[in-house]
Amino acid sequence: IRDRYLDYNDDLLSFIKRIHFYQRMFLFFKSEYFLKKLIKEKNNYLCDLNIKKMIKNIKSQYFEFRNSVLHEKYENIFLLNRILFRNFFSNLIFGIDLSKRIIDYFGLEIFLNIAKDIIENPDYLIFSGSSGINFLYNVRFLLSQIGKDNEFKFNLEQLIKIAESVEKNLENKERLKNIIYFYTHLIINESGFYSRKLDSGKRVYRHILKKIENLIEKNYFNVSLDCKFEFLVCCKILNYSTPLFSVIYSEAKRSLSDIGNYLIDRHNVFAEQRHMD
Repeated sequence: IRDRYLDYNDDLLSFIKRIHFYQRMFLFFKSEYFLKKLIKEKNNYLCDLNIKKMIKNIKSQYFEFRNSVLHEKYENIFLLNRILFRNFFSNLIFGIDLSKRIIDYFGLEIFLNIAKDIIENPDYLIFSGSSGINFLYNVRFLLSQIGKDNEFKFNLEQLIKIAESVEKNLENKERLKNIIYFYTHLIINESGFYSRKLDSGKRVYRHILKKIENLIEKNYFNVSLDCKFEFLVCCKILNYSTPLFSVIYSEAKRSLSDIGNYLIDRHNVFAEQRHMD
C-alpha cells in the first residue's frame, strides 16, 4: 500500500492528501525521501506566506464537513484548525513561523475563546472526532511561539479525567469511535505528530494505551479498522507491545482489496464498507 503512493501513483492524490501523506511518512520514518517530496510542494503549501491565499488554498482542497456539536457551534473551526496545522507543520518541517501572520489576520482572542470553550465542554472535546483535541494542542503551540503559554494551560491528567467522566453508552459506535480517537490523538499530539520521542515508561501514557486496548478488546467488532491502526501507531510511538497486534494485523491482511492495494473495512459492524487508503 505504501509503495502504491511512492514513485508511481502519488500524483493521483489531491495536493492536500499528498502533503498529509508526505508529512506523516517523513515524521514517522524520518525519511529524506519524503522531506524532498515536501520541499517540492513547499511553495504551494506556504502560499507566499500570505494567510488570505492560504485560506483560499485550504477551502479549495477540503470538503468542509460539520459532523459534531463543535462544528455546529463554530462553523469556522475546521478552517481555523487547518490554519493552525499549517503553522505547526511549516514550523516543524521548514522552520517557518506563521504565528504573527495568523494573529495579525484573525486576532488571538478567537483561538483562546474557542479553546477555553472546548476544554469546558466534553461534547466539544471528546465527541468531535479528533478536532477538539487537535485544536487545543494547536492553540498551545501557537501561544508558545509568541511567549504567551500562560494564557491557556492544560495537562494530560485533566484531559483524561474529562474523557473518563463521559465514558459511558459505548454501545453507541459513534461515541466509542470518538473516545478512541480522543485517546489516540492525545498520544499523537503529545509526540508532536511523531516529531519527538515520548518517555515510554511514563505512567500516564501507559494508562492511556491500556484504556484504548481495553476498549478495543471489549468492543472489537464495533471498532473500525482505522481506530485499530491508530492504536497500533500509538503503541509504536511508545514502544508498547500489545497482544492485539497479531489480531489487528491478521484482520488487516483479510481486509485488502482484491488487487491488494487498498483496504476495505469489511469485518466490523458499520452501515457501509469503507475504502481505506
